[in-house]
Amino acid sequence: MDIKIYVVSYKKDNNIWNEPYNKCIEQYKNLGYIVDTIEGYNFKNYKNIKKTQLCYKNFLDKFLIECIKHIDDYKGFIYSEDDAYLKEKITIDDEDKINWLGYAKIDCNDKIYGASIIYIPSNKVKLLYYKMKYHNPCHLDYFLDLYVKDKIIKKNTICLEIPHISCITNKIRRHNNLL
Repeated sequence: MDIKIYVVSYKKDNNIWNEPYNKCIEQYKNLGYIVDTIEGYNFKNYKNIKKTQLCYKNFLDKFLIECIKHIDDYKGFIYSEDDAYLKEKITIDDEDKINWLGYAKIDCNDKIYGASIIYIPSNKVKLLYYKMKYHNPCHLDYFLDLYVKDKIIKKNTICLEIPHISCITNKIRRHNNLL
C-alpha cells in the first residue's frame, strides 16, 4: 500500500489558490507521490476561528476526515501545508509511528515549532482524530508536541519552505530551508 499526500491550502477571495500551492503540488507530483488537495479554511471567511487555531482546525476538520474516508486504501497519509514540500522521495523509518517531517525549529527544551509536514500512519488516524476532537483548538504544533508521545522527529533537512506571508503573524517568512 502507498502513502497519500494531502496538501492543505485555501482559495483567496478571487477563487485562486494561495500562491505557494502550485509549486508545492508540482514538486510532490514530480517526486511520484499520490497527491491531492484539501481546501482548508480561509480565516477571513471564518471569523469564529482564531489565527492560532487555523492549522489545528484544518488538520482536524479537513485532513483527518479525508484520511478516515480512505483509511483502508493507504498505509499512511502525509499532511503538508501548501508552503512546504519534501525535497526528495523519502522512506518512513517506522510506518506505525507519527513522523514529524517538516517544522520550523526545535528549541533548547526540545519544544517543536511548526507542523508543516507530518506523516500519520493509518492505524493512528482515528485515535488522533478523537484526541483532537475533544481538545480545545490550539496551535497544531503545540498539541502534537504535548499529546502525541509515540512520534519520530526526522532531521529537518528533507523539506523546503516556500517564502510566503504567514497567516498567523502577517509577516513574510523568507527562509527556504526548514531548520
